[in-house]
Formats: sequence, C-alpha cells, structure tokens
Amino acid sequence: SGVSLVETKARRKYKNRNDKPSYTVYSDGQRLKWPWGSETADLEQTTSQAAWLHEFIRARTGLSVSVKSILAIPGWWVESEKTGHVSVVNSKSLPATVVGSGKLTLTPVQADLISRQLDVLCRDVED
Repeated sequence: SGVSLVETKARRKYKNRNDKPSYTVYSDGQRLKWPWGSETADLEQTTSQAAWLHEFIRARTGLSVSVKSILAIPGWWVESEKTGHVSVVNSKSLPATVVGSGKLTLTPVQADLISRQLDVLCRDVED
C-alpha cells in the first residue's frame, strides 16, 4: 500500500517506579513515556531514517513518494495518547499499521522499481 520504514527498538522491562503499568509505553506524538521516564530520541531517529529513505528513493528513481514512519517496540503494550509523525506500535499490530487502509498508493511498476533499488542496497552477501 506504499513505502513504510520500520524502526525496531527493544527495551528491557524494569520494576515500575510509579503507578503506571510496567509493561506499557505511552506515545503522545512528541515523546515516548516509559515507566522510568520520557525520551524523544527513538522518534527522532525514526523520522530521520524515513527522511533518508524518502531522499534515497527520490535520488535513485525520480519518484517522490511519502514514507510511512513506524516505530515497533516488541514485547510492550503501546498506548498512543496523540498521533504524531511516527506510528508507535507493538509487534502484534505492526502488519495492520504497514498495510494501513489497504489503498494502493504505488503502481506495480513503481513498487517494482523501488524494491529493486532497495534490494541492491541491502544485498551485501554474494550468492
């Protein structure tokens, strides 16, 4: 249904220091709120990687396609309080987030062109 960038972050669960569940991470669109504190670095990295991928596709294919930014956090329950530029999900809801509404945004030719460029980039092992 389009181009998605999935950044994955693993975090160990520690004992809770407040009244919130120790297995839940909250996203307010600007920061991640873990049981032990808040941070923005993972969202910033995901946004930066999506911008890099957008530019890579544009430079290699001439296509200016939007790149859906997704931050997957396996093993954690994710609560999104507000929507931001990055979709924050756990691994179980990742497939539905990637597919989205299912509406095709790329033609088959465009999808093939983009996948060939990514294949060349990712192939670092010889057959």
